Amino acid sequence: MPQPITSSALQALQGAKTLPPAGMTPAGLTTPQLAYATGVRPDSIRVHLCRKGHYYGLRPQRLPNGRLLWPADSLERLLAQTQGGAK
Repeated sequence: MPQPITSSALQALQGAKTLPPAGMTPAGLTTPQLAYATGVRPDSIRVHLCRKGHYYGLRPQRLPNGRLLWPADSLERLLAQTQGGAK
C-alpha cells in the first residue's frame, strides 16, 4: 500500500539529485520522479494509467520519445485529494 503524500515528500523531490536543472526540460515530472515522491514503484503508476486512463485523475503528456511527463503540480493535486478525503 502506498504511503500518503506529505509535504516532506514534496521537499524530498525538490531536493532530489535526479531532478534536472531548471530550464533544461519541459515543466513536469517524469514517472520515476512522481513514483519516488509518492512512495510507489514507477510500474505501479504505468499500470494504473494503462488500466484506468489516468493516475488518480492525473493525465500525463506523452513525449515524442514515448516517455510520460506528468504535470508540474501533480504532487500538490494528489496531496489535496488525500487531505480532502481524510476530512
